Amino acid sequence: MPDVKEKDTVEKASQVARVLIVEDEEDLVALLEFRLKKANYHTETATSGRQACRMAESLQPDCILLDIMLPEMDGWQVCHFIRNHHDSLFASTPIIMLTALGDQNAKLKGLEAGANIYIAKPYSIKEVLISCARLIDDRHKHMQLQAEISKLQSEKRTSFDLQGLLCHELKNHLSFIQGFCSRIQLSTADIMPDKEKKYLVLINVSASYLLNISEEVLLMCQVESEDFDLESTPFNLKSSLDEVLKLYEQVAAAKEITIHSHYPALETVYFNRSAFKLIFSSLLENAVKYTYPKTEIKCSIDVSSSGRELILRVEDPGAGIPKQEQRKVFEKYYRGKRHRGLTKGTGIGLYAVKVLSKSLKGMVELQSEEGRGCRFTVYLPLREKCI
Repeated sequence: MPDVKEKDTVEKASQVARVLIVEDEEDLVALLEFRLKKANYHTETATSGRQACRMAESLQPDCILLDIMLPEMDGWQVCHFIRNHHDSLFASTPIIMLTALGDQNAKLKGLEAGANIYIAKPYSIKEVLISCARLIDDRHKHMQLQAEISKLQSEKRTSFDLQGLLCHELKNHLSFIQGFCSRIQLSTADIMPDKEKKYLVLINVSASYLLNISEEVLLMCQVESEDFDLESTPFNLKSSLDEVLKLYEQVAAAKEITIHSHYPALETVYFNRSAFKLIFSSLLENAVKYTYPKTEIKCSIDVSSSGRELILRVEDPGAGIPKQEQRKVFEKYYRGKRHRGLTKGTGIGLYAVKVLSKSLKGMVELQSEEGRGCRFTVYLPLREKCI
């Protein structure tokens, strides 16, 4: 009595499967065709190596039963042609070699040529059917998985495109707001009351803050896409750091937190400026958010003794991060158990630090003890011309 599991495998694979039989012996062709069609496979036959290559390329079969001793091209050459084809899906077509050459060297040569299974004559038709069914079933599962991956990648790209479009529009309109605000400030500087001047300053600062966020989101969309290359340009280190510090001055002051900063005598650096600012702002925001009131945060930038690395550090005297959570804090959307529900956040700040540091050919390191604060250190390679 046939094994139920084996029968199910054959029936499942044969529902939509097409098998190419490459064999020049008429009796064997007739036997294979009869048994395969009885199992509901669609079959085609080639009687020479060259014909097999043409038909395989045209038909794109789900499996090939390939004899070795063939006219014009032997089975090894046919196998080599298929496995080296430019179409990766076609090149992965399952191949079962059926041959009278039963010695070990011939078997090894067949497997080296790329055959999935090597069956020597005289063979059991049942073994051929089961082998064929399993290879086809695995192929269909692989193709289904690839289709699902492609669909997810397409949806991801669409999501990034939409985010990028929205942020681009937001950036444009914020630039208008900031530009007109600056014009009003200049044209009414002598006649506007101090209270209204203060409002305009706050509008300008808020517009700058939102512009910064929109640039960051656009950058993250670019970085998370499959193919990205962040453009590096020379920029003034101090002015960029001051821009970030200014964004968090008021938040820190509200908690009576003092931010101490130390910069090197290095004026110009060569990185992607937006990525560098986002790394620093994410670390600073994290420190301000999670450290205790009436404390101080230390920010420092140094050049390594070799002169080849820029070292950015942000230290806070907060609650620290438990050892078991330290790797997880760099995961997307992860938020520490202690702070869930106590502070607002998206859980992408430290993830952005890790991704952007890597995109700049650098790395981020965390040192922390529970109850003794955190020190985040980012190492970024410097170009010689910037030192």
